[in-house]
Amino acid sequence: MKYSLAILKPDCLQRRLSEKIIGVIKNNGFQIIFMKQLRLNKNDVEYVYADCLLEEWFALFAEFMTSSDSLILVVKHEESDAIAKLNELVGPTDPQKADYSSIRSMGENIRRNLIHSAKDEKSFWREFIYFFGHRKN
Repeated sequence: MKYSLAILKPDCLQRRLSEKIIGVIKNNGFQIIFMKQLRLNKNDVEYVYADCLLEEWFALFAEFMTSSDSLILVVKHEESDAIAKLNELVGPTDPQKADYSSIRSMGENIRRNLIHSAKDEKSFWREFIYFFGHRKN
């Protein structure tokens, strides 16, 4: 799969790290194919994170994700599996467990970890169709 999807979360934009993170993504062989800035609503967050709806932390996470704008990116990598490559570059959910070279190493905590990336091909297509097909801006 040559494509993947990322969401630069509100903390990324609030801390003015979006240009830096996009630079890291591009410097690792990715091209930005589509980019859309928008403020996610509760339905968006519930759709993307449907497998987490019953978690005790979800309400606070949804509040954070809807607090201000996010940046939705579709990226392409010609030479490797874009989903696996981007997930490796993003790093683990917890910034304290992230390698210093990963994007999430710049995050503050598990909730404010700067970026979401599609976990697999099914998630990519689900999120891509939602944000670039069905969702009205």
